Amino acid sequence: MYKLARGATAQEIHHLLELDLANTSGSGIKYKNSYNHRQVVGSMAGSSTGKYYQVMLNGKNYYTHQLVLLLVGRKGIKEVRKGLLVVDHINDGTYPYYSNHPNNLRITTQRTNVMYANQSTKGTMLLPSGNWRATIKLLGKQHTSTHSTQQQAIAWRSSMYEPTA
Repeated sequence: MYKLARGATAQEIHHLLELDLANTSGSGIKYKNSYNHRQVVGSMAGSSTGKYYQVMLNGKNYYTHQLVLLLVGRKGIKEVRKGLLVVDHINDGTYPYYSNHPNNLRITTQRTNVMYANQSTKGTMLLPSGNWRATIKLLGKQHTSTHSTQQQAIAWRSSMYEPTA
């Protein structure tokens, strides 16, 4: 058994967790060691909190996408842990949506992260008619619009984020 202080240091996280590059677990990481006899070595670390997976280590929650980048030694992860930068899921179609594979994650500023989200092709779909449908959910309500090009559909989605006068 491995004893943790409140939270966990980078060294402790490296001792307890390892990447699951086959991504057989949804979180992208698995337990390498147990620290209180409740973790099964080799099993997925973390649970889904809706959109993201989290791991609780001795009373403190950690987002698994941040832990993945810590485990691979990505430059900038210290600034993420301090809240100065954020981890962005690239979601370019190479990996499943919100995959925690290291190649689907990048460290960026909050402003850039929001910009990428607004310009994303997610939420657009080519219809059999050749038109593009844009879909977005805001404040629990689904909005859709049809456009002749994907660029117009993306622009419409982006405009939905902007406050109206």
